[in-house]
Amino acid sequence: MSSFARAALLGVALISILLAPASVLSTPQIGLSWNRCDVLETEHPVAGADRVAHLFMYVEGLDAQVLGFEIGIRIHSLQVYKCSCVLERMELTPAWSFEAGGCQGPERLRATFGPSDSNCPALPSSQLMYSSLSTVRDSGNCPFVQACPSTQATVSLWALANSPWTPVQLARTAIWRIDFDLARSCGFAPSGTACCTDDLAMSIVASGSVLMADHSYVELGSAFVSYSAGAVPTRPASWGSIKATYR
Repeated sequence: MSSFARAALLGVALISILLAPASVLSTPQIGLSWNRCDVLETEHPVAGADRVAHLFMYVEGLDAQVLGFEIGIRIHSLQVYKCSCVLERMELTPAWSFEAGGCQGPERLRATFGPSDSNCPALPSSQLMYSSLSTVRDSGNCPFVQACPSTQATVSLWALANSPWTPVQLARTAIWRIDFDLARSCGFAPSGTACCTDDLAMSIVASGSVLMADHSYVELGSAFVSYSAGAVPTRPASWGSIKATYR
């Protein structure tokens, strides 16, 4: 083959590579939904007689293999509570105190990776190598109003795979189900043991990043849901269903 012919073939090959469709990572986005994942419910959970609110965390737009997740969830009030601060409006009621020493306590907060009951495709928990859940309370002051303290809870979630996960391409994929056991809140616990006030509207905001298979990090944006005890419908719950929740 002449040098001219070889050069022509090389040019054709190069053009073919340049015109081939590239595998491009779309912009991934984290999401939250009460009760289920396939239909988004961002305002009210459905709590059974066990007073457990189920929050599903999902991600959309991941079209490449991933090795892990690092997520932070902030919980605070939507309205002013016990002070006149109007800038931050962040206060943590006892009913949402899941940190160590809090009224509910960490034993009433659970996270299930790769939930099978989300009604969305879920990452297989069989590939999970490590996961962790922790809750702390952050305290501070509202800007310019030093006399008005504000507090929030920060829930941290980590997960690492022993082999890369491959999310369903561009689909909504469930990552965690987070169970908030509010059974010690005012309306359910015996007098003297309740965590009040639980009728305050709460804000739950999630953000974080995903560890890709090439060990790079990609931000997942943020997602928001709210909670209002006065508007939460309930459903009957048998002891069997309660046990199944924490199996």
